[in-house]
Amino acid sequence: MAPPRPESRPSPSPPLGALHALLPLLLVAGAVAQTKAATDANAPAPATAATAAPFAPVALTTPDGSRFVLLPDPSVPQVHWVIVSPLDGSDDPAGCEGLARAAFRTSLRGTWSTSPDPGRERAANADLDRHWDLMMKDPRDEAIAAKVRDLNAAALQFDVVEFARLLAAAPAHRPELSEQGGCGTLALTTVAPALGDVGRLLVERRDQQALRRFQNEWLLVFGTRIEAFAGDPLRPLRAELLALSMPGHPLERALQVPVPIVPTFERAMVAWQRSQHPDRTVHLLFGDFDVTTATATLQATFASTSLPRPDAEPLPGPRALTGSRRSVVPGLALPCLLAGWALPAGTDPDVLEVATSLLADGPASLLGQELAKAGLVGATCAATAPWPAAADGRGLFVLEVIAATSKGGLDELVLRVARTAATTMPDAARLQTINLERQRRWRTMAQDPRALARSLAIDAFLWPTRTPRRTAPVDVTGKQVQELLARTFAGHPVLVEGRP
Repeated sequence: MAPPRPESRPSPSPPLGALHALLPLLLVAGAVAQTKAATDANAPAPATAATAAPFAPVALTTPDGSRFVLLPDPSVPQVHWVIVSPLDGSDDPAGCEGLARAAFRTSLRGTWSTSPDPGRERAANADLDRHWDLMMKDPRDEAIAAKVRDLNAAALQFDVVEFARLLAAAPAHRPELSEQGGCGTLALTTVAPALGDVGRLLVERRDQQALRRFQNEWLLVFGTRIEAFAGDPLRPLRAELLALSMPGHPLERALQVPVPIVPTFERAMVAWQRSQHPDRTVHLLFGDFDVTTATATLQATFASTSLPRPDAEPLPGPRALTGSRRSVVPGLALPCLLAGWALPAGTDPDVLEVATSLLADGPASLLGQELAKAGLVGATCAATAPWPAAADGRGLFVLEVIAATSKGGLDELVLRVARTAATTMPDAARLQTINLERQRRWRTMAQDPRALARSLAIDAFLWPTRTPRRTAPVDVTGKQVQELLARTFAGHPVLVEGRP
């Protein structure tokens, strides 16, 4: 399944001097020089990322356990480097849901090696921890609130510009953090001779992270959780669905009422180190580099890590059910329903993407048409799979319906649509429309090599047993869709109904 559109977070943009300002021009100049040299040698003009012939990906595991996917392509003038790490809640301490996300958002603010006084900065962190805790216990104490403000202002004296300058000088152009579902990505652009220098800075970011002013990002994450809690009418149904199908999943905790706390620096560092351990991340390099040289450089650069090995258990998959499970959640504003089935092993993400669109993507979908036939004017439907996001699709195929009126029978309607989809070949015209739209989206995205690298890196992270494919998606057939839905809906469903 194609990952959702990323929510980009701009990287810090302090004044970095003439070198940083000139870096994009230097990279462009290098690209022009390479293109001119190729032309002078009567070489064909380089193709765009969307039309170039694919090069076979190379999988690499470095001595510290980091997983790399190398995609060499001389038609892409620079090298786009993407690191994907988990933001699925599995690394958050209980009661601190979203802490790994907050730590991730601070991760370009520098390391201990760029601190002017690491000892004094650590002491300042401890002082800030203590006063944040006091303020959360008594928010009305203006003296403590003023002290927190003073300590936050004092934290600005610790240099957060130096690390950005080091990246720019490497050179690493436009380091950019973004979040997509349960993934966080760091993307940057460099050139092949600089892979060693950039790699050393990335290891430093991982192992010597200072998490400067993570509390500010934590409060933003907490505010987003409050908004999501209040704005999602299906939130209690999602929590119940997880409790019935995947008990113990960390997302279940994240769906509960957020507790207003500010975690300590130590707890934030634990969340960071768990989520960034080499065992938990994937690197993808895409562009003009020599695989043999790059492999030797990466093996030497990513030789070891000081991060402790995570002790977190792997995310639970859907439990095996011997029969259907049903639950009712009262007190909802509108009648609604969630129905979930465990996805079968070996699910193809391309087929899954088409299947969700055919089944419940708007009023033209199978479920949308049946809701209209049943007279449920204004009802909406959607399908999500895999949910929650997990490696190789070890999640649920979820159908959701929100009705505008109470007519009853939503569960039977949804089950009937599922049975029909499992036994009927999809409409050819609708299938063609979905396939063409998938190809259009891919070609638009692939015009930007960095965007393509990010998409491929997330695919490599979420579908580790699948070979990354940098060509346009092929048409999914009706037979493939029907077979997947037949295998999925052959399992027992979990149905959670919301009633006013």
